[in-house]
Amino acid sequence: MFKSLRNIKLYTLIRTEYRTKYLSDNNTYHWHDYYQFVYVRKGEGVVFVKDEELRVSENDVVIIKRNEPHTFACFGDKLETYEVKFIIIDEEKDFLNSGERYFCRDTDGSIKHAIRQIERESENVDGFSRDVVSVEMCKILLLMQREMSRSREMADIKETQDVNEVNDDLLEKVKSFIDNNISENITVKDVSDYVCVEYKYFSHHFALRYGMRLKQYIRRNRVELAKELIVNSDMNMTAIAEKCGFGTIHYMTRVFKNEENISPTEFRRRFKNSHAVMLDAAPASYYPGGIEE
Repeated sequence: MFKSLRNIKLYTLIRTEYRTKYLSDNNTYHWHDYYQFVYVRKGEGVVFVKDEELRVSENDVVIIKRNEPHTFACFGDKLETYEVKFIIIDEEKDFLNSGERYFCRDTDGSIKHAIRQIERESENVDGFSRDVVSVEMCKILLLMQREMSRSREMADIKETQDVNEVNDDLLEKVKSFIDNNISENITVKDVSDYVCVEYKYFSHHFALRYGMRLKQYIRRNRVELAKELIVNSDMNMTAIAEKCGFGTIHYMTRVFKNEENISPTEFRRRFKNSHAVMLDAAPASYYPGGIEE
């Protein structure tokens, strides 16, 4: 255990202030052959690391890798930091030298607590101080990993929520276009062109949201409109077919019989001037695989 703790060697822990103002095109970089752990105590600023521009504020934490060109700048009067300079002695176990940037926020103060412990041990050196400092630095790295993992999970959740919101807005736009143009001879391409999105992108989400595929939704709503006109108007079937966007009476009859198991003419005969038809009925449920595209 103690041998593994000694794999991390700390040189200094200092409190630092930066007063250089933010100038993205006028920064003097430097580098060194050790890691630099930076904890923002107060203020807001930027840590420039190679091609990265990391905006930081109070409680943000970042590790600058060995030999990485870097510099600091502040947005206000000054940027106050805790900094620890350290190395990992065994290069084969140097997990910081490759992979992602260690950069997170100390959300619950646990990282700052570990820094203060290192600070106290540096002031009161005894035979165990070095091992305690190594333990605290190991803890800091683990805490940073945990915070980074949490941040990724929250980002994934937000991304999913954003996608769902976009999908909801898009699907409502699709539905509104169909509802407002159901009497026209609209096609799936017309819908796609209207929302400026390919059909494949929203078709699956539409089926999940409204219980049927887009083509089925259009057919179903045309049939519902036809039922209303058949029962509550004196229009002939040809006029109804045109009014509902079917185009021809033959196509309307085929679709109508497929949906209602009865012809439009028979439907009128049975239900004309009756209250047996629910004109605002919800669309029929769709079960994947049960209806042809």
